[in-house]
Amino acid sequence: METKITNKHEVILNFIEQFRHFGPAVEDCFSHGMCFHFANILWVRFGPDSYIVYDPVINHFACQIGGHVFDITGDITDDPQYKWVMWSKYMYEDPAHTKRIVRDCIWKIPHDLLICGICPKSFEDDHGNLICECDYSPVGLDDPCIFGYTRQEVEA
Repeated sequence: METKITNKHEVILNFIEQFRHFGPAVEDCFSHGMCFHFANILWVRFGPDSYIVYDPVINHFACQIGGHVFDITGDITDDPQYKWVMWSKYMYEDPAHTKRIVRDCIWKIPHDLLICGICPKSFEDDHGNLICECDYSPVGLDDPCIFGYTRQEVEA
C-alpha cells in the first residue's frame, strides 16, 4: 500500500528528526522502554487528528496522526510487524494488562519502591500503616488505590 505524503507529514518527520539529531542513544531510549512517552510527545504536539496506538504483542506505542503511524524512527505506517490498536480503547478491553503496562512500561516504577503497587506517593508510617496519598489513606489489603490496585494483588 503506497501512502500519500503531505506537507504535515514532512513537518512531523522534521519534528522527529530534531530528537534523532542527538544520536542513537535517543532513538534507543524511545524505541526500548520509553516509546509511550515519545508517542505522547507527538500526540500533544500534533493534536486533534492524532491518537496514541499500541501493539500488545510487540509491546510498542506509537502515535497515529491522520492516516500515518509514527514513532522515534519515523513513519512506520507500512511496517507489517505491527498490529495497532487505539490505546484509549485497549485500556478498557484488557484492564488487567493495562494495569501492568501503566505500572511497568509507562510509569516504570519498581515494585519494591511502592507499597500499594502503583501510587508513587505511597509509604508506610511509623506505626506500620500503609499511607497512600491518592485519597485512600490508610489502605488495607483489600482496599484499592485510585488506580484500582490492592496491596493483596501486588504482594501475590
